[in-house]
Amino acid sequence: MRQALADIGADLGHAVDPRLWTKEYPWASLGVAVVASFAATSAVVPSKRQAAMKRLERIEKMLAAEDLAREEARSASARTHEQKPNFASQFIKQLIGLVQPAVVSAVAAGVRGKMEQ
Repeated sequence: MRQALADIGADLGHAVDPRLWTKEYPWASLGVAVVASFAATSAVVPSKRQAAMKRLERIEKMLAAEDLAREEARSASARTHEQKPNFASQFIKQLIGLVQPAVVSAVAAGVRGKMEQ
């Protein structure tokens, strides 16, 4: 039984030996080699479309990173500008708030006077 299994294994090894197949059937072996190399190449090498998609993904990632960096810079800039106003700017705001009604009343009275004439 062991000898039979050993003989089957040896015969199987000879049956799949590409050298014997090439000697017996050279054109069929060449065709199989061409088909196998084409299949292996198309499995390993990406198509033009796949390469373009990968390039596009890399570009999108870079643009997203740039947008994120710009947004972070804007928010950092906004945080520095959101500091508490100093005493002088608060004083000027209050002064304008007090003077504004008087100026509006004076302008309205001037317009009313011109309209009456």
